[in-house]
Amino acid sequence: MKARSSLFTLFGEFVHPRGDVVWTGTIIAWMKLLGFSEAAVRAAISRSQRTGWVAVQRQGRKSFYALTPEVRWRVHRAVGRLYQTLDRTWDGTWRILGYSIPETHREARDGLRKELLILGFGALQHGVWISPNDLGEEALQLVKAHGLESFVDVFEAKHLGSREPLEIVQSTWDVSALNQTYLAFIEKFSSLELVETPEKAFGFYVHLLHEYRKFLFSDPDLPLELQPSQWRSRDAALLFRKQRAMLQPLVTEYVEQTFVGLP
Repeated sequence: MKARSSLFTLFGEFVHPRGDVVWTGTIIAWMKLLGFSEAAVRAAISRSQRTGWVAVQRQGRKSFYALTPEVRWRVHRAVGRLYQTLDRTWDGTWRILGYSIPETHREARDGLRKELLILGFGALQHGVWISPNDLGEEALQLVKAHGLESFVDVFEAKHLGSREPLEIVQSTWDVSALNQTYLAFIEKFSSLELVETPEKAFGFYVHLLHEYRKFLFSDPDLPLELQPSQWRSRDAALLFRKQRAMLQPLVTEYVEQTFVGLP
């Protein structure tokens, strides 16, 4: 795990539900359990501040950090995907985002692409992204956040071609490779390690969460009608939720003992 990525995981899971603001000492204590030095933690916080991920608030000699408004709603969306309802059905509609973004807006375009992946969109072809889920409004929010409204259009449409919906899925996402990552996750985390202390439970759970969170960058969140045969997404989700439920009492105990927010 990398320091900044771990920091983002901690903010999303533990800080966001507790008012979004946390003391630096709490972050350092948590990250040390994950194997990071204090210097590495402070460097990750500083870099996150420079890139606009977090903002500092000072109270006397103490520094507190919170996700910026621009990042907070993205975290809310990501957390929502992690714990959303399983076995959803498809309404037969594709959400389509098309763009022609000039090189002068390259950085914003690259950022939009990354966040479209997190939403669950896939590239049907160059400049055209699709999703079978009701994500039109979320896509528009992303476009606005990146200041690209003049270069992007978002549609809802039915497919009229000869290809079957599952063929479209298989040509847009590498479902075979993704299914292999699900199988690897299931194999790795099927057996719960013996965790007798809150500290050990916290460390194991953050590792579990961090690995599961990676699916946000590749999983299109397919509804039942579009899932290939032997699709293991649901099995991975159920395993994650089962392990989370078992670890939660000890994890919550540790977090409550160490969390310090604004007075």
